[in-house]
Formats: sequence, structure tokens, C-alpha cells
Amino acid sequence: MSSGWAFHMTQATFRDLLYQLQPYLECQDTGMCPAHSTNSCLALTLFKLAVPASLCYVGHLFGMGKATTGGPILEVCSTIQDMLADTVLHDYDPQAVVAGFFALGLPQCIGALDGTHILVT
Repeated sequence: MSSGWAFHMTQATFRDLLYQLQPYLECQDTGMCPAHSTNSCLALTLFKLAVPASLCYVGHLFGMGKATTGGPILEVCSTIQDMLADTVLHDYDPQAVVAGFFALGLPQCIGALDGTHILVT
């Protein structure tokens, strides 16, 4: 794409995610138009989550109208939440993170978002 978006995911990661979600994502043809492929719906959703773009713009990139774009995104996000919510990767010890922030003078802090400290009360 020439828009300059930096969106990277390996094909293997995409295929693995698709393999895990495909049985739960139902796309059915309607009398008005054929259903979008599960592949397209997942790619559309990942792109929308990765870049700050409007539904209109993302829909245009994937050949969908603005009104049609929101449905697959909500369906895929809901499926990810329902099916993969227990799949959590932990590369850190939360207590060590809290202790590290405490040492910096930030009590009750467990993380930072864009350099802004998040207070946990």
C-alpha cells in the first residue's frame, strides 16, 4: 500500500490466527451479495485495530462500503474475545513491575501507556 501505514504480521501468524478463529466465524451469502471471506474479515479487523483510520477508508481498501465494514470487525473482535481471551502471554512478573515503578517513585503503578503512567487504585 502506498498510504505509508506500518502494519506487520507474518503470514504464519495470520494463518495461525485464522485457523483458530475460522470455525467460529460464520459468513453466509445473502440474496443481495455474497459473504466476505473469513480471510478478508480477519485482515480487515486486524488492519482497523492496527491503524488510526476511519471505517470508510478501511472499507474502501477492502472493497466494502462503510456500512458493511463495521459488522465483520465487531464479529471478529467478539470471536477473539470469546475464543482467545484465556490465551494470554506473560513475559513479566507483575509484582516485579510494580516494584520497579515503586522504586521510581510511582507507587501503585503497574504499567505505562505511551509514556503516561497508569495509576492502579
